[in-house]
Amino acid sequence: MIIWLCVVIFLLVLVCSILVIKIYVMKKSLKSVVVLLDNILKSDTNNLITVTSSDNDIKKLVISLNNELEIFRKQKLQYQSGNQELKKNITNISHDLRTPLTAINGYIDLLQKENLLPSQERILDILKKKSVELTELTE
Repeated sequence: MIIWLCVVIFLLVLVCSILVIKIYVMKKSLKSVVVLLDNILKSDTNNLITVTSSDNDIKKLVISLNNELEIFRKQKLQYQSGNQELKKNITNISHDLRTPLTAINGYIDLLQKENLLPSQERILDILKKKSVELTELTE
């Protein structure tokens, strides 16, 4: 009976040791994945996460993270190209507004030289302020 008890204890200790080693290796692999992911996100490279672990769940996690990285990169490129296009469109709109705005400012300057009623002068002052604001925005 004592021999069986010793064998069971030995087997339990062996299983526990194997499990502790497996947990240690998995934690080490996960820490490696975290470091690699941080480096990839900070350095903005096209590298993928690699892992040397033989654990299937960790491999699945790495595959999933790499897929998400690919999606993230595509979205980032779309954002950057959209942002550039938006800036280009704003520049074009701004350019298109400058010519009529210059004409409006010229007419306002001509009107300011005329003898106007106080109510007309007040309206003209408002027009001039708005025109100056718009000119500053386009530049």
